[in-house]
Amino acid sequence: MKKIFDEKKTLIIFIVSMVFFIVAITVNFYILYDKARNNLITNKEIESMYEAIDINNFLLESIDTVRVVGGYIDNLQASNASDEQILDYLTRSTDAYSDYLDSSFTGLYGVFGGHYLDGAGWVPEKGWVAEERPWYIAAKEADGEITLVTPYVDSQTHTVMMSISQLLADKKSAVSLDISLDSLQTRTESNAANNIWKYSMIIDSDGFVVTHSDIDEIGKYYSDKCGDFGEVLYERIKGVDRLYTTVEYNGVKYAVFSAMIGGEWYCINVVEKKVMYGSLVRVYFMFVITLLVVIILITHVFVIVRKRQHQVKVVTEELAAVANTYKEMMLINIPKDSYSEISVGEDRMNISLIDKHEKAQNTLRVNMDAITDERFKKGIFEFISLDTLDERLQDKKAIQKEFINNRNHKCCCRFVPVVRANDGRLEKVIWIVEVVDDAGTVHV
Repeated sequence: MKKIFDEKKTLIIFIVSMVFFIVAITVNFYILYDKARNNLITNKEIESMYEAIDINNFLLESIDTVRVVGGYIDNLQASNASDEQILDYLTRSTDAYSDYLDSSFTGLYGVFGGHYLDGAGWVPEKGWVAEERPWYIAAKEADGEITLVTPYVDSQTHTVMMSISQLLADKKSAVSLDISLDSLQTRTESNAANNIWKYSMIIDSDGFVVTHSDIDEIGKYYSDKCGDFGEVLYERIKGVDRLYTTVEYNGVKYAVFSAMIGGEWYCINVVEKKVMYGSLVRVYFMFVITLLVVIILITHVFVIVRKRQHQVKVVTEELAAVANTYKEMMLINIPKDSYSEISVGEDRMNISLIDKHEKAQNTLRVNMDAITDERFKKGIFEFISLDTLDERLQDKKAIQKEFINNRNHKCCCRFVPVVRANDGRLEKVIWIVEVVDDAGTVHV
């Protein structure tokens, strides 16, 4: 019963240890995995933020131009300057800023005191009303704040154009300029091509697609209720300054990184989650496979060790049963002159698998000197000599010698070879002493 209990106890300890090991490793891996995942998200957020900053810097050049020109015209109007003076300033400013702004800059223009003036010299057709144009309407709605007018696609050149406007101090006049967004489109395409993004785009607060890595999407309104990916994306990010979120469309999960530009535009990058987390997923599966391999190896080693322990236990019990019938039993290591006691005395049992004692030869002599009758000592001392044992045990299973002990009992001692080296030299033997009978005659 105790033997069964010990085996169950060992098995339970092993199972509990394995469970603790698996839980500890899994928890630590999850912590590292989650940290790596968050770092990846943060890095992509930073990339999107820097892209938004670059775009904002591109727009700031034109925004600053409108601000400076608008401020100066406010001063001209306050000093009752004529239309000719204002037009002269617009013309000179257009020439000056042509070298400063993007090559797509087409000039400064606006409505001043009810008259349309154009610094590039463009003259509108008859019936054309400046106050009805989107750039003027947007400026009125912004009430003095510089506004980015909803871009439009030029029907002839297919170029995306945009006006930047500002209502002046008299609340009637407005100044504006047009810029091409071709350079932003090039930047958007390059961003998608050189990164993991599936889509890269800029949309305005109304859902108008300003730039897109897929040029077929340019000019669309994602605010239209058409149920496509653009609508799902727009509904998710609108009104939020900075966002990392996920969108699912047609069974595919996307990670979305959005950053607002100037309060009116969104710089958006989209990537499939399986692409973004691909390297982490591979690491995860490698971890699972490695953990399973380790568990299998540990379990295999445990089973082998338990099997060997059981075999050793059986052999030990058998050896103990045999050893109890002898007066003395030792395992002797001849080259090391050491020994392990297997049996000492009639009432003491001690099984050992390592060499615990030194001076095996001396111990044999002392022990045999103590128990051997004087008449037999010379022959016994010659028999127990380890120096000649290798030669005497050549091709023999055992050698033995009978003697009378100091209690006049007939005894027998023997050497049994156990281990030989690769070159055939004897390394280990078992030494046995037994009492043959209580009284007997042995010739010297």
